[in-house]
Amino acid sequence: MEISYSGSIIELKKELTNLDRFVIGFTSLLNKLNSKYVIVSGYVAILFGRNRREVTLNSHRLFISPLELQIAFKLYLGSEKDIEDARFLYSLFIDKLDSALLNKFTQRLKISNLFRRYLK
Repeated sequence: MEISYSGSIIELKKELTNLDRFVIGFTSLLNKLNSKYVIVSGYVAILFGRNRREVTLNSHRLFISPLELQIAFKLYLGSEKDIEDARFLYSLFIDKLDSALLNKFTQRLKISNLFRRYLK
């Protein structure tokens, strides 16, 4: 798997899974209908290898919420699997994250203590 990061675009090259093909097919349909969407789910952690705005997956564009929100929201959900997803994304993108934005999301979701407990 190759990941390159440029501004708000993440480019990912990897062997596609059945789930990746499903998501690409579904989002292609949404794009044809000119529907706006953002992926916010466990799929984002799976996408980056756990089994910014835009991810290019083998030339297919997928729109995801900011990684800072993905991490904070996964902590907010609080299950063991969600916390592991948050840890995975945090460690994978630690050098690319906007710490002020991450802090803003943790404060809004009232999970600053969880962030300190699990990710610091």
